[in-house]
Amino acid sequence: MTIRYLKHGKSDADVAREDSQVRATVEDTLRDIQTRGDAAVRELSRKFDRWDPPSFRLDQAQIQAAIAALSPRELEDIRFAQAQIRRFAQAQLDAMKEVEVETMPGVILGHKHIPVNAVGCYVPGGKYPMIASAHMSVLTAKVAGVKRIVATAPPYEGAPHPAIVAAMHLAGADEILVLGGMQAVGAMALVIADHTADAEMCAVDLLGQAEHGPTSPAVLLSNDEALARATMAEIDRQLGILPTGDIARRSWGDYGQVIVCDTMDEMIAVADDLAFEHVQVLTADPDWFLRKLTNFGALFLGARTNVAFGDKVIGTNHTLPTKRGARYTGGLWVGKFLKTCTYQRITSDAASALIGEYCSRLCHMEHFAGHGEQANLRVRRYGNREQVPWYQPVESLP
Repeated sequence: MTIRYLKHGKSDADVAREDSQVRATVEDTLRDIQTRGDAAVRELSRKFDRWDPPSFRLDQAQIQAAIAALSPRELEDIRFAQAQIRRFAQAQLDAMKEVEVETMPGVILGHKHIPVNAVGCYVPGGKYPMIASAHMSVLTAKVAGVKRIVATAPPYEGAPHPAIVAAMHLAGADEILVLGGMQAVGAMALVIADHTADAEMCAVDLLGQAEHGPTSPAVLLSNDEALARATMAEIDRQLGILPTGDIARRSWGDYGQVIVCDTMDEMIAVADDLAFEHVQVLTADPDWFLRKLTNFGALFLGARTNVAFGDKVIGTNHTLPTKRGARYTGGLWVGKFLKTCTYQRITSDAASALIGEYCSRLCHMEHFAGHGEQANLRVRRYGNREQVPWYQPVESLP
């Protein structure tokens, strides 16, 4: 395997050290809130956001004023995006079938999906007003059937951001608070490109994620070194004209990587090891990567789509695992707001006695006499075997 790095980001050790420092700060803050409650929350709001209203919760008049502050075009754009997210979330919900099956005569097993009773949805908005996060969290919970949805976002430039408030309300939030949070969001984008891609598109798609913040990794993975070098040059050019170039330049300088592989299989291995949040595939056969990749938050297949479409409007959820979390979980979806709960019933005496006989012996293999007696009692009552001794494994009938 030949894998070459044309550009390195910060070392894993440096990133881990920075993460540890952030974690310690967050833990200290949470302990303070647990100890002092609302007084600590208000103090932190004054400190970090210079925000100290009589109430953090918006009333209906404030919500309606926020909606009225938007143009008809802005409201229509929000409604269009929410329609796409709602449609896909509903399709996901419809695919989650409840189950009831008779596994053997007289034994009925099943599961059902129960929405959680209440959720809190945080919408980032201190640096950029992340309007789409209201759709992704509040609306998805609403489709799932959550009864109480509390949405919160930080003030933006000293006031509630009207578009965020409107999006929360239109998505179905029951309560809206304007209050900051202890969040650290580092968008992670991987662009996989072969000889069919061009440097301009690769650079645009990488910088679109680098502008999220100064710690947002953006990685180009290619089997074409000429494309990789051309993309690096194109990134330098675009950084000179990008309005958010100051942020993107820091992110690209500290966390950007350019990796060149010899084979497609090597590209798969590297991509799965990175386990990035967003993976853009700009290759001749993007569906090959759909079949092969296993660790990713969301895939964007082909040049016609991109991460921004997924972040803002297309319908899939943009709340995705970071920090290599894609190795063991997927992103936010309607199923995250549902509890899949099992149930069982037995409809015949014979089935109860038969299951009880096996259960009794298995319990005693584990030295659980009390568990075993639950089984023994059913064998006595429903199997007409009153002679079964207490706290002993049930013997099979000849």
